[in-house]
Amino acid sequence: MSTLAVATIKSLGSTPPVFQNSSGTELGVLVKKYVNFDGNTMSIRDDFGVSSIDDNGTGHYQVNFDGAMSNDDYAVVGSSGTKDNLGGNNPERIMRFSNAATGNVQARCRTSTGGAADDSYVGVIIAGTN
Repeated sequence: MSTLAVATIKSLGSTPPVFQNSSGTELGVLVKKYVNFDGNTMSIRDDFGVSSIDDNGTGHYQVNFDGAMSNDDYAVVGSSGTKDNLGGNNPERIMRFSNAATGNVQARCRTSTGGAADDSYVGVIIAGTN
């Protein structure tokens, strides 16, 4: 086993680098876009490939991409809640996604009891082809 230690990895073309095993089989892809934001103040803490977040109502956000995905078949995962307090009487959170488009995706945060909820800690990750 060898270790590659470099400051920058570049693709030879306009597509992202591909991770392959010694047989040339693709092993994985990089995360294409991510964002961590406060759903109460709509302030982005950190992101990659995300231009902005829209507030579409209580617990309903639109994540806008900085550069379109090549199709709307990407995978989206996310979480929401409070960053500092997992205990107490806070109900569990459920996050779902809809209306996937090449330029954005809708995210909805709800409590386990069914009500929409703005959360102070919302994270969304997008993986797929770009």
